[in-house]
Amino acid sequence: MTIINIFNRFQPPARCKLVQLVRQKLAVPGNDAVDVSNQRLAALRQQVEPQLKPVLRASDFQEFDLEVAFQIVAEMAKSFVERA
Repeated sequence: MTIINIFNRFQPPARCKLVQLVRQKLAVPGNDAVDVSNQRLAALRQQVEPQLKPVLRASDFQEFDLEVAFQIVAEMAKSFVERA
């Protein structure tokens, strides 16, 4: 199951709550802006095998798609900037 499938399982009110929670987290003073640069994606790619794989079940690791997860984050970040 991809992160998009998981996100789509939320009913609209829960999706709104998730977006609200992300907004609150980003609004905390001292938190960095969302980094959706190619350099950040490249750094995350280097972390998947050594840091993510050991903490996930094998089936969850196989279903994880960094590209999709990163795309969701980038789209959320873009929508926050557009609404600001």
